[in-house]
Amino acid sequence: MKFLKWLIVTLTVTMGLSLFGTKVNASVIPFISYQAHVQNVGWQGWVSNGQTAGTVGQALRVEAFKMELQANGFSNSSLE
Repeated sequence: MKFLKWLIVTLTVTMGLSLFGTKVNASVIPFISYQAHVQNVGWQGWVSNGQTAGTVGQALRVEAFKMELQANGFSNSSLE
């Protein structure tokens, strides 16, 4: 689970820099949502901003991951 949180933070920063350049704009507040496909479970619901995606204590692997980044009306849900 630590790896998944690290991955989310890394991807958020990387996408933020590539989408908005290296300048920081205080009015841009990104919102990230993500969804996990879990072994023997299937796609789970969307969660966001640090919530757990996947399962805890069930020894089931996350097989796929979808992310959506939104900021000030900008939305990109094609990141899979």
